[in-house]
Amino acid sequence: MKKSNLILSTLLTLGVALAGCSNDENLPAADDRVALQVSSGIQTRAFDDQWEAYDQIGIFMLNNKRSTIADGYGNVPYEVASAGKDGKFGPASTVIYFPTNGDKRDFIAYYPYSADKMKGNGTYEIDLTEQNPQKNIDFMVAGKVTDKSRTDANVSFQFTHKLAKIVMDIEAGDGLSIDDLKNMKIILTGQPTKGTFNVLTDNEVTAATDSKTGIELLINTNGTHAEGIVFPSENYDGMNFIFTTESMGSYEWALSQSTKATKFEAGKKYEYTITVHRTGINVTSSITDWLPGNEDGETGNAE
Repeated sequence: MKKSNLILSTLLTLGVALAGCSNDENLPAADDRVALQVSSGIQTRAFDDQWEAYDQIGIFMLNNKRSTIADGYGNVPYEVASAGKDGKFGPASTVIYFPTNGDKRDFIAYYPYSADKMKGNGTYEIDLTEQNPQKNIDFMVAGKVTDKSRTDANVSFQFTHKLAKIVMDIEAGDGLSIDDLKNMKIILTGQPTKGTFNVLTDNEVTAATDSKTGIELLINTNGTHAEGIVFPSENYDGMNFIFTTESMGSYEWALSQSTKATKFEAGKKYEYTITVHRTGINVTSSITDWLPGNEDGETGNAE
């Protein structure tokens, strides 16, 4: 009997000792990695300044002070977690982790994310042939965020546009009714449709000069509003707006007639008001949203 009590007492004592060692502070961490935390402001998107649900950005983790991909984290998709102007982003699949040894890393990101358009050297292929929906071609890049580590894991990206935007409001003028504008077609001639941008070096967009076939602007069925996203240019050489209506035929306006803008610049928006008369077209412009592209107005005539 005394022997049984001794064994029981020993087991109870051992159990208390083991319970005392079960504190988490005395156990090794299961995972010592720290994940990247991403937020992003936005200057403005194709049609407003809000992130939409399911928008995705592509993120590159770079070696500190260099433009080389670190730890295999190249073109990793992160998806907006909360729609709005200042979006919070989380991993769409792969989670980006900082080095556990505390080494610093740099980050750069672009929008919209694509696995197909992004090549292995960080070159993103841009194609503006199809203008609908515009958010698919509203190419933006966030400047490099540097010197981040596991002790400073929050990265805030600020995206800016690398292309230019055209917006047109169209009105019926002398001798025409609003019905005469229906099914209008607008083409910008002399405009490249394809180009590239190297996200890792974050320079300027390079347009393919052999793709200057022009683009057809996205226009509503009433013929009263049109938009287009275009490549930056050195000048307006060879660029004309051609307006074609079913009832009145075609009108043309050369961009070289512009007196306040001589080219399309990245991150700028060019807004025109087009008044179609029976005998020609009158052109005026104003500036909104994107960085102003042609100061405070534009006037011109076309036939």
